[in-house]
This record gives sequence, structure tokens and C-alpha cells, in this order.
Amino acid sequence: MYLTSFALCLLSTVCSIQGLMPSNSSRVTFCGEQTTEPISQAVMDLRDKLCIAPDVNVKPGADDNPPNVKVLESVFSESDFHALFPAAVSSYTYLNLLRSVAKFPEVCKTEEICTRTLAAMFAHFQQETSGLQFTEQEDQDEYCADWSDWLVESYPCSPGEQYFGRGAFQLTWNYNYGFFSRFVLGDEKVGLEDPDSLASTWLNFLSAVWYFVTPQPPNPSMLEVLDGSWTPNSNDLAANRRPGFGATIMIINGEEECGINPPNLEGSRARQRFYREYADRFHLDISNEKVDCVDMQAFDESGSGNPEIYWAPEMGCAACSWQTGFSALVQGDYQRCVASLG
Repeated sequence: MYLTSFALCLLSTVCSIQGLMPSNSSRVTFCGEQTTEPISQAVMDLRDKLCIAPDVNVKPGADDNPPNVKVLESVFSESDFHALFPAAVSSYTYLNLLRSVAKFPEVCKTEEICTRTLAAMFAHFQQETSGLQFTEQEDQDEYCADWSDWLVESYPCSPGEQYFGRGAFQLTWNYNYGFFSRFVLGDEKVGLEDPDSLASTWLNFLSAVWYFVTPQPPNPSMLEVLDGSWTPNSNDLAANRRPGFGATIMIINGEEECGINPPNLEGSRARQRFYREYADRFHLDISNEKVDCVDMQAFDESGSGNPEIYWAPEMGCAACSWQTGFSALVQGDYQRCVASLG
């Protein structure tokens, strides 16, 4: 699967990814932080929605687990995890799922949002990893993007490394590995120099949850199309882009699976079957939900999911909607952009 880039961050001064420590010079955003950066209200709202909680010692059933983790535990227990994913490999654990969700207070904030999130997320887990049986993509090519100067400068491929799909959402390409590890650890070199960490550590779930909650213009995030915070405009509606599981298929792999005659027709159908199964398991009413993307057109600049969430150095670090090496969602990236101008 070919995931588009996404940007998010963790409180890197306290996080530790199984021995991988954050850069001491990293600068990230976390819940409640104020800013003097010239961000729009839309970006401010997204920062609030995507804010990251400090690292905590999460344990299944612990009384001091974060509120959203307790919500998840109340609707999906460790025994449920083993029953649903009986063939999961050892690096996919219930604890690692809880740790990943703990980082994002908006995930599983309420029981209704949690069950809908889990049903959708698990459907994609099934399609991407055959029920968490695989941590790596079978087609193990380099996936080294070098077609843009900013890509080469911001996320250079490490000699001998490959950036094929890894983790529960099969994160792919060097720029995604670089984005992810910089926003998680404050250092893009971790993912670029040690891409296997996205398969062998709890990053396998963390990268998936991160992707789930983060918009990639012109796409809204999966969370937004499920929790009601994304409102389609007239152009979206004309293109049959509507809230629901079908839009998450478009977001994760629409080029391959959506439309009348896509290259992978069975991919979307399988995801829908899994979603219906899990919706039933969580007692969700999806009778009025658009769960397919057969008549849906790809998200584009005419839609409502196109906020200016990057800084453009070629425009003096003005906000823009196209991808650059500097994210307006991340505290400190504006200063990095300005510094790059010399």
C-alpha cells in the first residue's frame, strides 16, 4: 500500500520507543501548548484535535490509565484482542495498541467514537496484514522517493535501507518514514536509518493510529470522516464523497481500490466485509452509512478537506496546502522553515 505523507508529533522529551530516544534538539507540540506562530484558526483547531499526551506507563486494567484508554478497554478487552486476531505476530500486542491510543486523547474519547474507530481501523488491519499476521510488505522494493529537491533534502534515503510497507497500516516510502519518526521522536533519522523499527516495535501500531487521525490534504483524516468533524462541501457531494467508512478506503488506498473498475476491485470489497463484521461486533448502526467508494471520486483541491497545513519556504514560509518539509501542525516547524531561508 502506498500511503501519503502525514504529520503529527509526540512529547519527545519524555517518550522512548523501546530504546530509541528522541533528539535533544527536537521541538514538538502537545496538548495545551500555546504558540506565537502565525497559524490560522483552522490549523489551531487541528492542533487541538491532534494534540499528543505525555508519555505514561500504560498497563491493561491499570486504574491510572488515561481516560481514552479506559474507554477502549471497556469496549475491547485483551481477550477480545486475542479472539479477533488469533494469528497476530508477537510484536502486535494489546499493550502496544493501548500505548499507541494513549498518545492521542481524541482517539476513543467516547464509547461511540471508540467503537466506530476500532471497527474501521481493524477492517484496514485485516486487509493490510491479514489479521496482524505480517509486519512487512511482501514486495520489498526500495521505495526511495527522490523526485523533488525538498524530499532529498528533508528525508534522504539511507544507503542499503528500503522503505517498503511496515506496521499495521503498512507505512511506505522514505518521506513517510521520515515524517513519522521526526514527529514521533523529533528526529527523522530514526525511521530513515532504522526502518525495521516500524515493524518490530510498538511503532507498528503507533504509525497506524497516527495515520488514522491525521489529514493529508486534500484528504481529511479517517477520524474526521467517521466522527462527524469533516463536513463535505458541494464539490465533495457532487463527487459522492460523504462521511463514512467508504471515505476511509478512498483515503488509505483509493487509487487502487475505488471507482467503477479499479486495479484492485476485491480490496475495497474485503475492507467493507470486515467493517460490516466489526460494526456488528460493536453493535454499530451503519444502515445509513456510505461504506463503499465505487462511485466516489478522489479527494481534490475543490473539496473541504484542504487546509493549509504546511509552510512553504519558496513563499517566505507562508502557509500552503501542498506538502513541504515543514508542517504547520508541529510547533517549531515555522522557525525551522524561516531558518532554512538563510
